Parts: sequence; structure tokens; C-alpha cells
Amino acid sequence: MQDDQTKKIKNAKTNSEKEQNVALGVIGAIFGSTIGAIMIILLDRLGYVASVSGLVMALATIFLYQKFAKGLSNKGVAICIVIMVVMVLVAENIAWSIAIVEDLRKLGYDLTFGDVFNNFFQLLADGYIDGGLYARSLVLVYAFTALGAFGVFKSRVSGNRKTPTKN
Repeated sequence: MQDDQTKKIKNAKTNSEKEQNVALGVIGAIFGSTIGAIMIILLDRLGYVASVSGLVMALATIFLYQKFAKGLSNKGVAICIVIMVVMVLVAENIAWSIAIVEDLRKLGYDLTFGDVFNNFFQLLADGYIDGGLYARSLVLVYAFTALGAFGVFKSRVSGNRKTPTKN
């Protein structure tokens, strides 16, 4: 009997994953993570790094993945995590590029955001950007994002494992 129950659960999980539209879910997750990335950039502009940006990113990413895909599986959660990791990096590089352009303009250099952003890693490799400071900043943003996102992912994953009860 235990084996029959296990098979039913596995079949239900497989069917729910098949019903999801992963491609649309990815689009939704990208939209959601963009909301979180904008929040990271705005908070950075105000001089803050806060876990609330990670919480917003996780909520928006999972919510929009679920809306677009018509469901959320463990595969969907993994996709959301990968997208969030990439978007945190992009957001941090945007924030740093904006700050660098502002500082260089004060010194009389005429650089655009695109000049700095498109060459960001080369500037980092050449030592024009303090690698240690950048790494500490990036680790801090990832840590706060993980802190904010942890509860969202934990509740979504454990929520997917609960079986509905009859009233």
C-alpha cells in the first residue's frame, strides 16, 4: 500500500511539472527578478544594502514564475534561484557602474554608463576598480539577498510538499 501511495505522489508531481509552461515561467521569473534588481540599485543609490531587496526579489521572482508557468515545481524553484543569482550580479554591476561614472565625471572625465558597464570586468581585471572592495560588496549583497529569499523559498518548497486536508 505504501508503494501505491508513493507512485501516486510521484505521478502527481510528474503531471504537475508537465502542466507547467517552463519557458513562460522563465520569462515571469526574469520580470520578477528585475523588480528586485531595481530595488537593489535604488537602495544602493541611497547608501543601503538590505535583505528587503532579496525578499522582494524572491517574492516577485517566484510569484511571476508561478503565474506565467501556471505552477511551481522544484525545477521552477531551481530556475528562480539561478535567475536571481545572475540578476544580483547584474544589479550590483549596474550600481557600481553608475557610481564610477558619477565619480569620474566629478573629476572631469567624459564617460558614459555604457562605457563603464560594458567594460566593467576589464576595468576590474586591470585594477581600475578595487577588487577587494567590489568582492566584499558583492558578497554582502548576495548574503542579504539569500537572507531575504530564504524564508520565501523555504515556505514555497515546504508548501508544495503539504497535502491538502478535507474540512
